Amino acid sequence: MHASFSHVAHAAGVGLTLCLALGSASAASPLPVDQILARNAAARGGLEAWRKVTTVSLAGKMDANEPRSSRPDYHPPVANPKHLSGTGPAPGPGRADDDPNRVIQLPYRMEMKRPRKSRLEIDFDGETAVQVYDGTNGYKVRPFLGRATPEPYTAAELALAAQEQELDGPLIDSARKGTKITADGVDKVNGADSYKLTLTLKNGAVRHVWVDATSFLEVKLDGSRTLDGKAHAEETFLKDYKTFEGLQFPTLTETVVQGVPGATRLTVESVKVNLPLDDARFTSGPLSPAAPAAPAPVKKS
Repeated sequence: MHASFSHVAHAAGVGLTLCLALGSASAASPLPVDQILARNAAARGGLEAWRKVTTVSLAGKMDANEPRSSRPDYHPPVANPKHLSGTGPAPGPGRADDDPNRVIQLPYRMEMKRPRKSRLEIDFDGETAVQVYDGTNGYKVRPFLGRATPEPYTAAELALAAQEQELDGPLIDSARKGTKITADGVDKVNGADSYKLTLTLKNGAVRHVWVDATSFLEVKLDGSRTLDGKAHAEETFLKDYKTFEGLQFPTLTETVVQGVPGATRLTVESVKVNLPLDDARFTSGPLSPAAPAAPAPVKKS
């Protein structure tokens, strides 16, 4: 997700815990790629179940830097954080009081529709920022920066959006998506053995995904983020998988950007599958925010 979802996106759009009935693999016994993908699909709720998913709607909270201007203990005020526009550094962990910003959690809502439409809304101080992508073009409204008129994505933002995967992630139906995958051994991720997969996307971009060798769920993704005009390596860790409507979703995502201290956290509180979403919600249109969705109870596996 952008700002990043990717993350909600991004990812956002964003992997998925143990419905595993196919056994586990050890680091000493590498598996062929097709077996890893099959077990991953089963762990996430089943390939056929995911093929029936046309939309996913998520809601939760994401980290953001709080401008001093919103704090009663600071004077004079400063501008709102640049990272909300995608132009400044990503937020780190809690900041000291003498730092210009400290982390707060902002409510967000993310909608995804096949093949690659997305809509992200972020609430702050009574206003809502919105960004949409229809699979080809993207637009954003940034009231935090005094920009209430829809603006098109920059070339860099379009390039980033074009690399985002469909709502089921990079591994489900990878062959249909034109993605080539190879297995590159076993790494440790958070102390556990994980299969490292190299993905060559249809557009030629190369990404890596790590799949836990016991649960067969994605636990790590790599990527890059442009900050201050420079590309920085990025790692995203997927944690705390839970069941929503029979499918597995990570409810905690932590992103670490090279050269930026700390990690940015994104939590998921509710997931709705196959809600009717009109295509107009993913175009520039009025870009009016939706009513915040009430978080649904989390169903644990």
